[in-house]
Amino acid sequence: MHRSWGKHLELETNLIIDHFLQDGEWKEDVLEIFRDSGAHVFSVGVFCSVAELERRESSRGDGGFEGRPLGLARRSDELCHAHDLEYDVTVRTDEQSTTESVEAIIAAMRDAGLLM
Repeated sequence: MHRSWGKHLELETNLIIDHFLQDGEWKEDVLEIFRDSGAHVFSVGVFCSVAELERRESSRGDGGFEGRPLGLARRSDELCHAHDLEYDVTVRTDEQSTTESVEAIIAAMRDAGLLM
């Protein structure tokens, strides 16, 4: 999957990649592929409190949504941002509405000269 993104980026395809880097090896693999592609990468860190993650998880009902077991939210929180990745912008989905998050991302992209 990671290598396919690199090939698309080499072809100058614009991509939005929603990816959970659950271990350090994935991070290193993805960053190397992005560097090798020559593409400009704009990274967004999406954060949410464990309490809110667990509330969302339990509201899915039986915990079987897409085969995800209950407890995965807490485990994901422990892994998701554990690899010292530097983000161009961060959002907090437990504190910001979707609109506010999108506006923050767009503003940061404008500041970086990626949008007019």
